[in-house]
Amino acid sequence: MFRFCSFASMFLLLAVLAVPATTSAQSWEDDIGLTMLQTMYPGADGTGMSMGQVEAPSNGAGTAFLPNPGSPEMAGKTINDMTGGGINSSHALTVASFFAGVNTGVAPGVTDLFCYEANNYLVTHLAFGGGNPFLTNFDVENHSWVGNGLTAGQATELLQRNDWRVNQTNVNVVVGTGNNGSTPQLMAPGYNVISVGKTNGTGATGDTTFYGSGRQKPELVGPTGPTSFATGVVSGCAAILRQEAVGTDGENNESIKAMLLAGSTKRAAWGWSRTPARPIDSVRGCGEVNVYNSYMMLLAGETDGGATMASAPTVPLYGYDYGESIDPSGALYYKLDVPYGAQDVNIALTWNIEVTDTNPAFPFVPATSLANFDMEILDSSGGSVDTSVSTVNNLEHFYLPHLSPGTYTLRITSDTNQDFGLAWRADPLDEIVADSYLVTRGTYSSGDTSDLADSDNQDLSVQRNNLDVISRVFVEFKTTAPTETPTNLDLTFESSVFARSTVVQSIDLYDYDLDEWVEIDSRNATRFSDSKFTVSASGDVSRFVQPGTSCVEARVRYQSLSNRQQFTANMDHIFWSIQ
Repeated sequence: MFRFCSFASMFLLLAVLAVPATTSAQSWEDDIGLTMLQTMYPGADGTGMSMGQVEAPSNGAGTAFLPNPGSPEMAGKTINDMTGGGINSSHALTVASFFAGVNTGVAPGVTDLFCYEANNYLVTHLAFGGGNPFLTNFDVENHSWVGNGLTAGQATELLQRNDWRVNQTNVNVVVGTGNNGSTPQLMAPGYNVISVGKTNGTGATGDTTFYGSGRQKPELVGPTGPTSFATGVVSGCAAILRQEAVGTDGENNESIKAMLLAGSTKRAAWGWSRTPARPIDSVRGCGEVNVYNSYMMLLAGETDGGATMASAPTVPLYGYDYGESIDPSGALYYKLDVPYGAQDVNIALTWNIEVTDTNPAFPFVPATSLANFDMEILDSSGGSVDTSVSTVNNLEHFYLPHLSPGTYTLRITSDTNQDFGLAWRADPLDEIVADSYLVTRGTYSSGDTSDLADSDNQDLSVQRNNLDVISRVFVEFKTTAPTETPTNLDLTFESSVFARSTVVQSIDLYDYDLDEWVEIDSRNATRFSDSKFTVSASGDVSRFVQPGTSCVEARVRYQSLSNRQQFTANMDHIFWSIQ
């Protein structure tokens, strides 16, 4: 007889049953990149993917765990009661609607839902209490419930059984961490799962305390209020990726997880942080899921790493790799060219814990082994820029905001031959071009602000013709910042001068606190051919944004070092990146 048939009181729903009124559908769809994805790739909807849905019962009898098949959101769906005797649950319906709903789902193309009551799932599906775990062929499995009240040994065995099943079936298991408090015993502490919390940071968080202590949970967050629903959103994102990845290395669960982690976004207001030994933030993990970013990595394709720095392939700005092994005595290398600076670089590496059945006859007796991977990013001279070297997690992660232009090399090592998923994205600077310009010294020659929007040799040109003792040109540019309180402000400038000898080019920003211009860069202008560079404001950059109007002003100054020299300044591409 199974030992834990009366676990119902120990398993808690993650959230209230109502969708929070503070988050509109359109806003969360925009936040996770779904609106953009549906616009660009309307067929990316999870078609052909199957979903396993595990729910804690919402009634005392333990029978309410099924989405209502009569709901318009479930039209055309097949609801399979895998436990038996199930009745409708509003919580299960809302979760399924976020995952696969006809009108509100992330992946409305998913039509097959296989539904379990959580206690039954643990006893019969994972065979806790005796027997071998049951293998299924789901693509994605959603767990919008948590469990507590077990001994550490009991919880560990359940998690080991689930991690073993992930390795055997290649399913992506997406689990919630809870709406408040600390990380629960089930199912979030698993290694081979994707753990999900709340974007607003109020969900359950905290390091694991057993089955590998000190690992940060959650790994991702979602924007739809209660963790139950955020978990459904991430499951839908996983289904979309798996649909596109069929037949490629991208459909391995490690690859899908890496793309979801690397595709996530961070917000300045969060105070998001990581260290080499703790690769993700303690509250929001890698960040908020963004299915568009992850999908772009998948579409960019797989690039295999090189065995030496000299053989390292130059990877696209978005991409992934699924590696079957790394020689413990060597490494894998990937070269990344960052043009003109990047808004941020995100890299995620993940691998599964290995679970072995030490008693293949009967019953299942699990034993585990965990590889130790490390990541390091090197600059063009071979110097270390950053490391991610956790000894307890089964993921490593980089977030490198505003990385300077240059060529970088990613180096990955492992102590064991172990397959892994790696994904990366380097977002170019968001271009905020000038709204207007004003020549305050010099003579206007040709062009306007539209010629500053692209690097196309269509220039805004200003001449210095009159024969002053010192020849100078001043041009002011204005734009509107997206926020009055940015944490980063960069200006990218591409230009040249037509001159007989040296002309110094300086860039100022207007400081509204000091009520004066402040120089942020000065260098010799290139003659006859364009050069492009990015400069960053330092300190409290909000001082360069005018309160009330969000106006930002830049001024470029050209000054000849030769008396009475005439010259022409040609400005080709000028834009701000402000966040």
